[in-house]
Amino acid sequence: MYHNLMNGAYRFANQVLDECDSTNNIAKEMAESGAPHGTWVSARIQHSGRGRLGRKWESPDGNLYLSIITRLENQSLWNWIPLTTAIATIQAIQIEFTTLPIQIKWPNDLWLDNAKLGGILCESAGLRSNRYIVIGLGLNCNQIPEGISQPVQTLSKALKNNINFSLPIDKIRILIISNILYELNNLTSYGPEEIRRKYNLCSVFHPGTEIEWGSPLQTAVVEDLGPSAELQVRN
Repeated sequence: MYHNLMNGAYRFANQVLDECDSTNNIAKEMAESGAPHGTWVSARIQHSGRGRLGRKWESPDGNLYLSIITRLENQSLWNWIPLTTAIATIQAIQIEFTTLPIQIKWPNDLWLDNAKLGGILCESAGLRSNRYIVIGLGLNCNQIPEGISQPVQTLSKALKNNINFSLPIDKIRILIISNILYELNNLTSYGPEEIRRKYNLCSVFHPGTEIEWGSPLQTAVVEDLGPSAELQVRN
């Protein structure tokens, strides 16, 4: 059943919907209604999912689509939320599947076997007295989305080639939510240094990596993360 959630979205707090337009949109509406830190909403299908820079995020049934409201008072830590989310997601998955070598591709992608496993979209909004960030997570569990112009991987394919194997999304969802909130609490309590350390252990762009970007083409060597979670390079 498709829900029109333009009004009264808060009644869908901490629930899994059959389908919706975008879990990030619903989470924003809940946040504007006063939903507290840690409130989440998930869906089995999204009709208008989106990724970074406004890209469309295909959202077929069989994958995880999740949005969490965060209210961190220390806004100097906000830039660290995407990487904190990525680390927490990897840790949660590896509780169940310890052998999966999932990596973080800065700034907001999860990679497995040199292919995209998932993406994170963090959106800030609200007035001065009600500022918040919505964390949006899309994770390829059982289905490969269409229309993505890069290699794509799923957890189930990485775990087992049997086409009848289906990853238990509901169990993974709860692990991911609890671990994201745990790591956000650590970020607030202890600062970003532990996040930086964990990031460097599983980063695609670890220190010493040569990267290319732009037109005309530029090259540089990765040095580290800066104080605002920016990627520092030397060219």
